[in-house]
Amino acid sequence: MHPAGQEVPESQQPPDTKIFAWAGLRFRLPAGWETGQLARNHGWLESDFKPTLEFKTAYVKGHFSFRRHLKRLKQASPLRLRPTELPDGWQPYLARFHTQAFSWQSPRLAGDGLLIHCPECRRATLMQFFRNPQKPSAVETVLASFDDHGPARRPTVAVYDIQVSVPDIMPLERFRFDSGAFELVFGGGDRRLTLWRWSPADAALRHHGGSLLNFATRNQLSSGSALLTSPRTLTRGLEWRWPPRRSWRDRLPSRIKRRLSPAILRIWHRQTANRILAARGDGNWDDATFAEICRSYEILS
Repeated sequence: MHPAGQEVPESQQPPDTKIFAWAGLRFRLPAGWETGQLARNHGWLESDFKPTLEFKTAYVKGHFSFRRHLKRLKQASPLRLRPTELPDGWQPYLARFHTQAFSWQSPRLAGDGLLIHCPECRRATLMQFFRNPQKPSAVETVLASFDDHGPARRPTVAVYDIQVSVPDIMPLERFRFDSGAFELVFGGGDRRLTLWRWSPADAALRHHGGSLLNFATRNQLSSGSALLTSPRTLTRGLEWRWPPRRSWRDRLPSRIKRRLSPAILRIWHRQTANRILAARGDGNWDDATFAEICRSYEILS
């Protein structure tokens, strides 16, 4: 078992698992599990279109009471909940957390639940695992890789077929997962980051003459600023830069300005994955930070 916050080498990860990271949580998805639905601090995972795990997470101020939270769950949910002892097989993976296990039952489904409270970061997480008589339990695979804070954790987002590492000072502000098109917006102080992903790339480019330049222009990725006619050419991609604006509006504090000015835009074609990825930095960006984010922005195989 690896110490809290220490990255486990990929070669030592369980076979046929992949990383999942969302809302400050990170763990490995067992074989066959996929991202179902996501909200800001809530998500569903599934396998063969059946639910496997529902989670909710939030930071808690002051004292955290397992008894009070279980009581609220019972009052707010039609499920029958019953506190249980933490299974022996789960205990080694949760030693640094405060926990309360429970079982739950509905007219059609049943499962095992877990309340996790981290005394260090003050995050509380509710996890409800669905039982499937046809498949062995994969709870220990999730718990063995579970963490909820730490500066060394990467990636910070890994859902569906994308993963990326964004500085912790830039929290996720909003997101949109549509069929064929994703958008995630992160913000922090005088910077904003927007990430896009389109699929399938061949179909998307076919409507724009096979040109990334046409694709970027017609999808208005520049946030109202005109794209330079001669972008910098990258490997299977393009990059635009805008000089700092010096009008009186741009000298206003970011909390007063209606929007930050675009600084850099990069778009590239992942041919083997048949995806188009793009990243735009607005506001005050340094080249090294933006380049590192782009390097981390990848397609999960």
